[in-house]
Amino acid sequence: MIRWRPQSLIAQTIIVLLVGLTASHLLSMVVYSGDRSDALTRLGDRAAAARIADAAALVLRTPAAEREATRVCRLRSRSPTPPHSHPRPRPTPKPAP
Repeated sequence: MIRWRPQSLIAQTIIVLLVGLTASHLLSMVVYSGDRSDALTRLGDRAAAARIADAAALVLRTPAAEREATRVCRLRSRSPTPPHSHPRPRPTPKPAP
């Protein structure tokens, strides 16, 4: 009959160490991947919040008349204006002297 257990003490010690190191490595990989996933989720949430805050600050910095004019133009056109083609205010011509 073939024996699977090594006979020498050195071989047994090496096997116990390898099994222990493998188990601890697998456990640390599970913990690390869970922490990494949580960190990435939090980072994505913070980035989204920062984009929303930047958009709100941009709206607040825009003069009220310009915001109203843009809103009226969008309401009058039946199709929604794509975000990349935001109408820019035209400069008012200066009166001739």
